[in-house]
Amino acid sequence: MRFQKKRWMSFITAMAFIVMAVVVWRWQHHEALLSANDIEELQVRAIAGRDSEAVKRLSSAAEDGQMMAQRVLGLALIQQNKVAEGIQWLKQASAQGDNAARFALGKLYFQGSSVPQDYHQAFTWLKPAAEEKYAPAAYYLGVIYKNGYGIPVDAAEAAKWFKVGADQKQPVSLFMLANAYRDGEGVPQSDRDALSLYKQAAELELPEAIQTLALAYQNGEMGLSRDKAAYQEQVYEIGHSLKHPALRP
Repeated sequence: MRFQKKRWMSFITAMAFIVMAVVVWRWQHHEALLSANDIEELQVRAIAGRDSEAVKRLSSAAEDGQMMAQRVLGLALIQQNKVAEGIQWLKQASAQGDNAARFALGKLYFQGSSVPQDYHQAFTWLKPAAEEKYAPAAYYLGVIYKNGYGIPVDAAEAAKWFKVGADQKQPVSLFMLANAYRDGEGVPQSDRDALSLYKQAAELELPEAIQTLALAYQNGEMGLSRDKAAYQEQVYEIGHSLKHPALRP
């Protein structure tokens, strides 16, 4: 028993020595873990100012396995036209489960910005992030299903993914799901549901939603009575929303 206790104490001492050695090594190499705020600040410096020191610090953190740093470094490198290297860092972050990195890759291939447009690749990266209810990825996946980009059109799947974003109050997803209910595409036709979703998107200052409401009041659509005053109010709101539009993924 005394021998086992002695071995256990020796093991604890050895582990403590290893931990201390790692801490000292990090301190010597100035590789302390960066906070999320640190990384966001470095992102601004690296992308906007092409700050080499910021890129160096991000590279150090990325090589040390910090997932957020890997993603931010990847985005910064792509902005600097180092696309292949940037994509590799995004893939490393994705492998660690970073849905924002998966979305970044999916959007890159969806838009064909910096890389050739490839809807298959876009789908491959967007799907796992959307399945974890990452709203920006779910929105683009919905657009892919709605329009049949690289896959057959599937209105029900499109509505399903727009609902993921709508449930998180994402303006564009609210609007797209409202369209689906209004037209009965992939969901039962319902002016009531469509109107509710349009109003939610309009409250979040999405210009398209406000414009749709304006026309509904003007023409008496979706169960609304014609209302000139409400129409004028929505027209005023369109101008306001164009100055402060809702963020888009």
